[in-house]
Parts: sequence; C-alpha cells; structure tokens
Amino acid sequence: MSKKCPKCSAENYDSASNCKYCGEPLKYDMYISADAGLATKNAQKSILDKSTKILVVIIVLIVIMIAVLVGVFVFSNSSSSENDSQPAAAVEDSEFNANRLSGDTDSLTTENLITGPNQLNAQEWDEYIAVDEVILDQENIELEEGDIVSLDAEVRPENASVKVIVWESSDSDIVYVDDYGTIKAIAEGTAYIYAYAYNENKYDVCQVTVTSKNKLIEPDRTADYGKYEVSVDTYLSLRYGPGTEYNEISRVKDGSVITVYAYDRDESGNTWAYVKYNGDFGWVYDNFLISQAQTTADTETETTEE
Repeated sequence: MSKKCPKCSAENYDSASNCKYCGEPLKYDMYISADAGLATKNAQKSILDKSTKILVVIIVLIVIMIAVLVGVFVFSNSSSSENDSQPAAAVEDSEFNANRLSGDTDSLTTENLITGPNQLNAQEWDEYIAVDEVILDQENIELEEGDIVSLDAEVRPENASVKVIVWESSDSDIVYVDDYGTIKAIAEGTAYIYAYAYNENKYDVCQVTVTSKNKLIEPDRTADYGKYEVSVDTYLSLRYGPGTEYNEISRVKDGSVITVYAYDRDESGNTWAYVKYNGDFGWVYDNFLISQAQTTADTETETTEE
C-alpha cells in the first residue's frame, strides 16, 4: 500500500511522513487507497448476504414445523371423533339418536356379547341371526308417585344371536328405569319407556302416566249419603285418595259431623268414604264414622228404656 500526496498526487512509500517531491506532510489514516475501501465494502456485503440466507432458511423451517404440528392435531381430532361416533351396525334413524342404539355396555351380562353385524367376520356373519322385533308386555301404565313395577320384553325370533335389551326413559324426572326393566314413578306427568334390541334399530315403547298422591282422587259419581259423626280417640285423617298411602289434606277431630258423598275400597278391601269437611273434600276411613240417624235412634232407645 502507498501513500498519495494530497497536494501533488505523487505516490510515496508507506513509511514516508512527507512527500518526497513537494515536502507536503502525509497522514496514513486519512488516505486509504480506493481498492482497500472497495474490498472492505465487498466483504461486509458478503457477510450480510450470508446472514440473510440463514435467516430465510430458519423461517422456512419454522413454518414447516408449524404446518406439521397443525396437521397432526387435526388428524388426531378427526380420528377421535370417528371413534366416538355411533357403532357401524347402528342404522341411522332421525327419530332416535346413536346413544339409544348403543346402550350402556357396563350393565350387560350376556356371556357371548357381540357388538353388531358389521363387526363380524365372514363365518360369524353367515351364522348371525338378527332381531326382528321387540315386544313389551304392557303398552300403557298408570302409576302413582312412588309406585314400582317391572316390564318384560320379548325378543323375536327366539334364536336371535343377541337378545340383550337396553332400557331408556324419555324423562327420568318422571319415570326412572333400571337396566332390568324395573320402573319407578318419580313425579306427576307422562313419560315413555323404550326397550331397544342391543345395537339394532328394533324397539318397543310403553307410555307411563304418573299421578300425584297430592292430587285429589274424585269418584266418578257422587250422591248424598247423609251426615256422619266422627268417633275416634285422637283424629281421623282426611286424605287425597282411598288408602293410607295417600297424603293427608287435613285432620278431622273427634265428634265432628261430616257429609258422605261416595264410597270406595282400597287394595286390602277396607271401605273409605268420600266426604266434605270444613270446605275440603277428601277420603276418610269408614270404620270411624257413625250415622247421625243411628245416633238419634240410639238416643231415643235409651230415653224409652229410662
């Protein structure tokens, strides 16, 4: 590298402090040759280009990794949804959902339970006998709150490969049904009990109407049977229906006079009277009622004997 004189433009050695031609002082750091400056710029540009390329590669790799992760997540969710869907053998029916057709397998006790025709191999498919129909022993039941009854379901044909029944209530707040067809009346209203052939779109239904024990049961016909006096040690319960299983409306005191309009019997054969007391209608046990006419006759007999 040489030093160029700023005054006469003569070339001098690097070690020279003054121009050998005109004597002008020379400063090294102020007169770097044009070639050296260009080389420095080219080196800096090369480094910048390499950094840019590396940054682009890193960005591309990050984008690819994100795309792969998104694809794995979507595929996983899709597979999970397919596994959670209704069994392949369940026939689609707009009136019933897949849950009703699949049932709760935890409660099934059949020894050789299979999950449906579509999951059988060729030999099993040839031997498989499908369910033609399910028939319940009752189509319509009227119950009172707290009543418990059992339904029986018949699967046809008798030699069907799977004869498991899945039970379901349309409203468990009104009628509850267990895994064996035993139903319990919970509250007043109407609900439907379904009996499904496991994993097949065959079923039967029973309508269940529940009445409240706090709802007065009125006789179809009423007549005035006259007035009666209550004769009891404590009190006589005025109930919503003819039987001790019905709730109390009020309590009738001993010696009270009530009017009887009808009679009925409970399951044990006891007679109950439909009466009016203090403006309320209800049922009382007939054994504690004495006809006023009989009371008057007894009084007259006692007076005559005296």
